[in-house]
Amino acid sequence: GEGGAARALVESLEDEVDEDFQTTGSQYLGKRVRIAVQGRAKQCEGTVKWYLPLETSDYISEHTGKQAALWRVKFDDPELTNQDVEEFEVRQAMVDWAKAEAQRRSKT
Repeated sequence: GEGGAARALVESLEDEVDEDFQTTGSQYLGKRVRIAVQGRAKQCEGTVKWYLPLETSDYISEHTGKQAALWRVKFDDPELTNQDVEEFEVRQAMVDWAKAEAQRRSKT
């Protein structure tokens, strides 16, 4: 079907939950974030693009041992694959982005 090509474009992280991710329903969608990425010396910046609500998530948090909602970040660097993060990580990443942005502003 036609959906196959589109789905191939979404770099799935070997999981079949992609269709459960949605683009609405969370205040964090569209927010700018800055996250540590394996293999990169500096934190990488991106945008929160997709949201997996608690009801449909089968992800178990390593921190709480409970089911958790996820947010999927698309990085500015096209070489990086999308990264799924929990709410506390999204909040921290937004703070980190704001700090970096403030530093950039103070330099001008």
